[in-house]
Amino acid sequence: MQTLIKVSIILLLFAFLGKMCYKSCTKEIILRGIVISHATTSSKTGNITYYTIVRFNDGQIQNMKGLEFYVNPPGDSVAYATIILKQF
Repeated sequence: MQTLIKVSIILLLFAFLGKMCYKSCTKEIILRGIVISHATTSSKTGNITYYTIVRFNDGQIQNMKGLEFYVNPPGDSVAYATIILKQF
């Protein structure tokens, strides 16, 4: 029983330290961009996948999957929150 408690405490300590390291090495940023175009694909079973091509203000072009951006018409402004590694 005591061994189980010691192992549990050690695992909780490692989980806490891992979360602290993750938070200190990453940050959340918001990218703003413009919708370029839309596309849809369908599988043989009828599952539809929605794609939107977005050009962000930093020059990056991404293919976004899902309805979140698909509902915005081409030329509309969008914002996307993502987590990146901090530069040391």
